Amino acid sequence: MSALWSIEVVARGDRRVVLRVCAIHPDSGEFSDSPTFAFRLIYDPAYRYGAGLVREATGPLGDAVSLEQTVDDAFLAAHVDCFIARVAVSDLRNAPLDVAALRADIDRELSARGVRRDDGAAWSDAWQDRWDAFWDDPARLPAATYEIEVTEPRWIAHLAPGDRWESAAY
Repeated sequence: MSALWSIEVVARGDRRVVLRVCAIHPDSGEFSDSPTFAFRLIYDPAYRYGAGLVREATGPLGDAVSLEQTVDDAFLAAHVDCFIARVAVSDLRNAPLDVAALRADIDRELSARGVRRDDGAAWSDAWQDRWDAFWDDPARLPAATYEIEVTEPRWIAHLAPGDRWESAAY
């Protein structure tokens, strides 16, 4: 699965972590304040690739929940409150992203530059360049701040300010 989000730890306290979350893929969707989404965000760095590209748990959260359980909606619905006490989403920027409007803007920009749709590869290459430029510009990406309170300090022990990772959380 492709990464949908880019996450950075802004701050961490005893039972609270503040994350800056940016959409990095058009399928990311809207920012969710669900505890399940928040759990998946903080879980990703607790289960990393180790030696020989074998997935391995790191720390208490990775030991408490298996990777398979993180994609089991029924499991998380029944157990997420054992880990997540509260989720607050704030400081939304460039959200929600209107992907159709973004595509239309690129079409208009290229047409205004004289690139024609019937130019085949020229249109396609120019269009892809503009699309990639959008997703490569952090100032244009949808972003939000997440404040996540956990039930136990150990659930965020693997996180430190400045940590960054990508996630396919949903």
